[in-house]
Amino acid sequence: MEIFNIMEILLSFVILPLVVLIATLISCGNSRPIHQQFQLENFKQTNYF
Repeated sequence: MEIFNIMEILLSFVILPLVVLIATLISCGNSRPIHQQFQLENFKQTNYF
């Protein structure tokens, strides 16, 4: 029975970070084009000076 408890703990420690990583990747993927647009605007403004 102890082996099953250890496996559950390991699974929880592995699955939770994976879910957080997937959520952050999805949120970053949705906001990435906006960030690139800001970078392009800043690049144009610096070139004008």
